[in-house]
Amino acid sequence: MSRVPLLNADASNSREPEPATFFYRIRHGELVRACLAEFIVTLLFVLLGVTAVVNVSGNVTGAALAHGLLIFLLVAMTANVSGGHVNPAVSLGVCLSGEISFVKFLLYFASQMLGASVGGALALAVNVEAELTGVRYGTHHPAADYNTGRAFGIEIFTTFVLVTTVLANAVDRKG
Repeated sequence: MSRVPLLNADASNSREPEPATFFYRIRHGELVRACLAEFIVTLLFVLLGVTAVVNVSGNVTGAALAHGLLIFLLVAMTANVSGGHVNPAVSLGVCLSGEISFVKFLLYFASQMLGASVGGALALAVNVEAELTGVRYGTHHPAADYNTGRAFGIEIFTTFVLVTTVLANAVDRKG
């Protein structure tokens, strides 16, 4: 027969840890670190992605491999800090799934937009203007046989596939 004490003799050490609320995360710097991580990886993705497009000079396979490796490394680098969203669509999907709050989504979104803007400005600063204009500043443009509506539909579909893949594999606890 086991004995159950009526009073907890070690009550001073049985204090529950403070729940990880939104304000707790702000006080302890977790949210600031997460937003800074999203800012830095989005900056790096835009800067290095545009620079890769400029340097592969028309080699679509090289540009695709550079972007794939880059996103893999950047997500791995920040997965434990911010979740490694990098893309605002991923942040929105994670928010809609209930894994992050709407306020946190807005902070991530702002960090990602600011990071992309600074990354774009740095890409302009470090790349030769003639090379940038030759690849349309590293932006995406539909092929000649695709109209804008068709290209937009493909972007929506591929973004859906990306967000669904992230939610199914990185967010879903059963996945």
